[in-house]
Amino acid sequence: MIDWSLPNGSGTTSGANVTNVAVRLAAITGDKDLDMYNAAVVDGTAHGGVPGIMFTSNGGPFAVTALAEASYNVALYYPEWAKITTVVSGESCSSTTFPIGTDVIQFGVGLVCTGGPYGY
Repeated sequence: MIDWSLPNGSGTTSGANVTNVAVRLAAITGDKDLDMYNAAVVDGTAHGGVPGIMFTSNGGPFAVTALAEASYNVALYYPEWAKITTVVSGESCSSTTFPIGTDVIQFGVGLVCTGGPYGY
């Protein structure tokens, strides 16, 4: 299981912003989509860590998140369902986009884009 950790999680401030607190992923819930979403948010990847729906080198569109530590750990936990791949198109079906050539983690199954630029 993957545990939460909170590096630099204590201390005091005197009117200044705290800038060195980090949150790491909680235990696996068993809900693959939720686990990958939570990992993406923890990673703080592109656009606040929210996964995007994009075309990858394996086709698509697929749900993707930027390749980072927590997302990678969740992908390892679900090896038949998630894989490291590359975004090969700037086309997005969601509000989150990644530049062409970005290494990402593709998860879930193919989706059908419908209803405008952010529908899927």
